[in-house]
Amino acid sequence: MAAPDEGTLEVPGSPTGPTFRAMTQTTLAPAPSQLRVPSRGRLTGVRVRDFRRGAWTGPTDRISRADVLLQRTPDGDVAVLSRTGVLLGLLPTSWVRSVDFDLWTAERRGATAVAQAYLGGTREESDLFVLLGWTGR
Repeated sequence: MAAPDEGTLEVPGSPTGPTFRAMTQTTLAPAPSQLRVPSRGRLTGVRVRDFRRGAWTGPTDRISRADVLLQRTPDGDVAVLSRTGVLLGLLPTSWVRSVDFDLWTAERRGATAVAQAYLGGTREESDLFVLLGWTGR
């Protein structure tokens, strides 16, 4: 029997020696020029205000998450952007301060702040939620 390729897994004890492709990591490790937000705290879903449903190109199955970018605006808000830079909405004003340190850190490193987001609600009236850190203050 031939040796399995790299990236396959041979099943021990099988007379025919079936192989399976090894699972590859497809997720959520940000590139070196990105900083994962939040850096601390327990995760909680925060509803994005003024969500532009038509701009969402992420998963719509209510289980999957997608990466979004967080960026300060000149008005002092935090914009939620798709990976392609399209505006999806804004974080609530009460949460801007919670991500302030992470955004400041990303800016100092010349990195992009990346958070996870998911859709919630009914299909007709879905909202976008960003997972942010709750420190319990």
